[in-house]
Amino acid sequence: MWHPARLYLFDALSIDGEDLRALPLAERKSHLREAITDTKTLIFANGIFGAGEWVFEQAQALDLEGMIAKRLSSRYERGRSLDWLKIKNADFGRPAALGWGRASLR
Repeated sequence: MWHPARLYLFDALSIDGEDLRALPLAERKSHLREAITDTKTLIFANGIFGAGEWVFEQAQALDLEGMIAKRLSSRYERGRSLDWLKIKNADFGRPAALGWGRASLR
């Protein structure tokens, strides 16, 4: 079955040539929201605020890799930042034994 690709936009570093990197994430999201119109393939991803534990539990239940937690006041920084944390699901992709038994090598 064919499913069209979707692009979820959650941040913008530049819009129409204006550098937004010095702005807090909340303001960059606001600029992005104003700049785009949602379509079937282009979707603004606002984020989920204040429910980090619940989101992580859902990620674990769906066997997802994890989640990213960002401070709304954070400005864009190249590389790693303490304001943006990748929280990994330790069980992601862990194989599970589906059964066992004595193998026959005949």
